[in-house]
Amino acid sequence: MSLNDFLSSFGKRVYLPNGILVQNAQAVEYCKDLNATAGVAKLNGSIMYLDSSMNYFSNSLIPSEIYSYSPIGGNKKLREIWLNHIINVNEISNKDNITLPIVTAGITNSLSLTFSLFAEKDTDVVLPEYYWENYNLIIDIQTQAKKHTFTMFDGNNFNISSFKNCINSIKSKKIVILFNFPNNPTGFTLQEKEAKKITDFLKEKARDGIKFTVIIDDAYFSLFYEDYVFKKSLFSMLYNLDSNILAVKCDGATKEELAWGFRIGFITYGCADTSFFDELVSKTLGAIRCNISNSNTCAQNILYHSMMNLKHNQEKEYAKNELKKRYNMVKDVINDMMGKYKDSGLTVLPFNSGYFMSFLTSVDAETLRLTLLRQYSTGLVSFGSKLIRIAYSVLDLDKIQLFFENVFSCSEKLNKVV
Repeated sequence: MSLNDFLSSFGKRVYLPNGILVQNAQAVEYCKDLNATAGVAKLNGSIMYLDSSMNYFSNSLIPSEIYSYSPIGGNKKLREIWLNHIINVNEISNKDNITLPIVTAGITNSLSLTFSLFAEKDTDVVLPEYYWENYNLIIDIQTQAKKHTFTMFDGNNFNISSFKNCINSIKSKKIVILFNFPNNPTGFTLQEKEAKKITDFLKEKARDGIKFTVIIDDAYFSLFYEDYVFKKSLFSMLYNLDSNILAVKCDGATKEELAWGFRIGFITYGCADTSFFDELVSKTLGAIRCNISNSNTCAQNILYHSMMNLKHNQEKEYAKNELKKRYNMVKDVINDMMGKYKDSGLTVLPFNSGYFMSFLTSVDAETLRLTLLRQYSTGLVSFGSKLIRIAYSVLDLDKIQLFFENVFSCSEKLNKVV
């Protein structure tokens, strides 16, 4: 099997040139004092900097951890600790079947780079009907791929039949699939039995010769609030499933590490066939080089030190528990509101994890959004004409009751006018 079976035409063309950053990485390994490769400035062997900016940092980072260029693929120590994180939380047994994570400038950059490598005009891309609106720019505008959506829910469960029918309707032998759990905008995560049905089906189709690139957007990974949800990434079931299935894990510090402004993401590949890993990583580095060159040095080093801190896991668990309190309160408040506002025209979509929950509306979603904004000083997001998304992650507990009271009250008034 060839890597070209998965790649787009750009993916086939792109390469990592033996240019400045590659040659600098080699020089760093071999040269101590006589390295004149990188376009930085040094004084007495140390990176130069301005006190007027350095004064805003604590003494925890040394100047080279702030001002120097990072390697194209990112800080090696950070990549290794993120790999261990992926292996541990997903209980991955064979790490030889996954690559060292590659650092990107946030998960959006991870997704954009990934799609440039594996999709192009008329590539068949499959994803659920409810998805993050930025996918439109990446899939429709950037790659001009052919998007296929399937019905996401069957009652409160994932609609396996609709997913299978969508895949079966495509005649191409090359399909890109995009999964996002916990899902944005619905806040839904699979059960383990649903995840197994998905992966069993993909394995069966892969044995028929279909090449699948399965991109897993794990932006909200670990924020699982119910015991019944699948608490691992789909990547853990796909990374060594079949040589015709290439799993691509896009994740990062944004939500997992509460570091939204760091803009640090990762791309990790997994496949039963590892023969093309070196070429694939090289092409990914080439794509980074012609896109952003490398990612933020300061943010990478802060993230690395944070993850090495003995209090790190305890602090993450505290943050998760705070979000879980909001989730539980949102559930209770919605149940009360559904009884109180029987003519609201709002239908709750299943949610059990992440940052969000969503309603389908009987009135125009944008009209509802603008009315809430202007008359109730209440802000939420409309998706299309019939869906509104609420990021309850940003609402303190004492704000949740009033927020949803406003949503239901406004919706009921608009619904009665219609």
